[in-house]
Amino acid sequence: MLDIPKQQITLTVGSTILEDAVTEMREDLMRFLRQKLGKPKLSIETIIQEAAVERRPYTNQEKLQHLLEKQPKLQDLLDRLDLDPDL
Repeated sequence: MLDIPKQQITLTVGSTILEDAVTEMREDLMRFLRQKLGKPKLSIETIIQEAAVERRPYTNQEKLQHLLEKQPKLQDLLDRLDLDPDL
């Protein structure tokens, strides 16, 4: 987001690693943007907004639970066929 009256640029990054990268190049970036935009008091602010990560099932038990959540009728099939999955 660029707010010209405040002369402030807000960068939203997804992790502290990206924030560190922006911090490392902040002075060069501000110098470049100040020159190109003609805004000598321009500043850059970073905000961390981490994305939600969905955990994937890895074990056989987690995979079965995931399938049962998506398809509850699978439990009926397991019962009718008298199957005993290794839980």
